[in-house]
Amino acid sequence: MKKYYTGEEIENGKMEGIDAGIFTQQLLQNLRSKRRIAWTKIGGKCYYTREDIQKYIDRNKVKVS
Repeated sequence: MKKYYTGEEIENGKMEGIDAGIFTQQLLQNLRSKRRIAWTKIGGKCYYTREDIQKYIDRNKVKVS
Protein backbone atom coordinates (compact mmCIF):
# COMPACT_ATOMS: atom_id res chain seq x y z
CA MET A 1 0.00 0.00 0.00
CA LYS A 2 1.32 3.46 -0.89
CA LYS A 3 2.26 5.90 1.86
CA TYR A 4 1.69 9.19 0.00
CA TYR A 5 -0.87 10.18 -2.62
CA THR A 6 -1.04 13.21 -4.90
CA GLY A 7 -4.17 15.31 -5.18
CA GLU A 8 -4.79 13.85 -8.62
CA GLU A 9 -4.67 10.30 -7.28
CA ILE A 10 -7.08 11.18 -4.49
CA GLU A 11 -9.46 12.98 -6.85
CA ASN A 12 -9.46 9.99 -9.20
CA GLY A 13 -10.26 7.57 -6.38
CA LYS A 14 -6.95 5.72 -6.48
CA MET A 15 -6.59 5.37 -2.70
CA GLU A 16 -6.84 1.77 -1.59
CA GLY A 17 -9.62 1.12 0.91
CA ILE A 18 -10.98 4.68 1.03
CA ASP A 19 -13.78 6.13 -1.05
CA ALA A 20 -12.06 9.47 -1.58
CA GLY A 21 -14.15 10.40 -4.63
CA ILE A 22 -15.60 13.40 -2.78
CA PHE A 23 -12.21 15.13 -2.81
CA THR A 24 -11.60 17.57 -5.66
CA GLN A 25 -8.51 19.68 -6.25
CA GLN A 26 -10.47 22.72 -5.03
CA LEU A 27 -11.58 20.99 -1.83
CA LEU A 28 -8.02 19.88 -1.10
CA GLN A 29 -6.78 23.45 -1.69
CA ASN A 30 -9.42 24.82 0.69
CA LEU A 31 -8.55 22.25 3.35
CA ARG A 32 -4.86 23.14 3.04
CA SER A 33 -5.46 26.88 3.26
CA LYS A 34 -7.70 26.42 6.32
CA ARG A 35 -5.12 24.00 7.80
CA ARG A 36 -7.68 21.23 8.25
CA ILE A 37 -5.58 18.57 6.59
CA ALA A 38 -1.86 17.80 6.69
CA TRP A 39 0.19 17.73 3.51
CA THR A 40 3.75 17.64 2.25
CA LYS A 41 4.86 19.74 -0.71
CA ILE A 42 7.74 18.50 -2.83
CA GLY A 43 8.66 19.92 -6.20
CA GLY A 44 5.43 21.89 -6.52
CA LYS A 45 3.19 18.86 -5.84
CA CYS A 46 1.21 18.30 -2.66
CA TYR A 47 1.18 14.85 -1.12
CA TYR A 48 -1.22 13.46 1.47
CA THR A 49 -1.10 10.35 3.61
CA ARG A 50 -3.89 7.81 3.59
CA GLU A 51 -4.15 8.20 7.38
CA ASP A 52 -4.65 11.97 7.17
CA ILE A 53 -7.41 11.59 4.59
CA GLN A 54 -9.10 8.93 6.73
CA LYS A 55 -8.84 11.14 9.85
CA TYR A 56 -10.52 14.00 7.98
CA ILE A 57 -13.34 11.72 6.83
CA ASP A 58 -13.81 10.30 10.35
CA ARG A 59 -13.83 13.77 11.96
CA ASN A 60 -16.58 14.92 9.61
CA LYS A 61 -18.77 11.82 9.73
CA VAL A 62 -22.38 12.57 10.56
CA LYS A 63 -24.09 9.88 12.58
CA VAL A 64 -27.71 9.14 11.82
CA SER A 65 -30.13 7.40 14.08
